[in-house]
Order: sequence, then structure tokens, then C-alpha cells
Amino acid sequence: MYINQVTLVGKVSNTPEHRSTPSSQVTSFRVHTQQEIVKVDGDRVIINQNHNVVAWGRLSEKLKDGFAEGSVVAVTGPLSYRSYETQDGEKKYIIEINANSVEFERAEAEEPPPIDHVNEEPAF
Repeated sequence: MYINQVTLVGKVSNTPEHRSTPSSQVTSFRVHTQQEIVKVDGDRVIINQNHNVVAWGRLSEKLKDGFAEGSVVAVTGPLSYRSYETQDGEKKYIIEINANSVEFERAEAEEPPPIDHVNEEPAF
């Protein structure tokens, strides 16, 4: 069995958008994450990413109040891929997390602790 499940912890990087569809409520927002990597030459590089998140139904309704841009959240759910065509005929692709859960985290410290070690190969 193969599993499509992602967990992200980061800050909400935009104002969440709440809207209604004919069949449900939907909330969309982005979560900003940082990943520190160590290059071969020993230099440390921080990679910043914003991930699209969509919450539907009851979860969307719960998210209407209580979180905003800058909130620290933990999001869990499967990755979803979709595409659409613009009015100019250009095909666009979107990768997003369909949230099964969104938990509010306590505010993080100003600076995360430094990485003490880096595994060259994953341990299996």
C-alpha cells in the first residue's frame, strides 16, 4: 500500500480566503516553511517555500475564526495535483495539500536551534 500524506508546520503566509461553493465551504491559504541544508562545501543554505493548502466542509467552517496571516499551524493531508487553462489558453498546474487537520501551534522561538549534524544518506 502506498500512502499520500504530508505534514507541514509553518506560518500562514497570506490572509486566508473563505468562500462558499454550491455544496460546501472552502478555505484556502499558504503555509511558509524553511529548510536548512548543508552544501558539499559546508555552507548552510535556507530554502523558503510557500505551500498551497485547501480545507473543505466542517474544517473550513472551524477555520473561519481564530487564525490569520502569521499564525503558526500544523497541517496534515494528502497532496493533490490539478490543472486549469487560462483565458489565453495557457495550461497552469497547481500542487496543494487537501487538509484533513489544521492545528494551531504555540509561537516559535525567534531563531530555531542550529543543525548539529546532517545525515549524508537516509537510514533505512
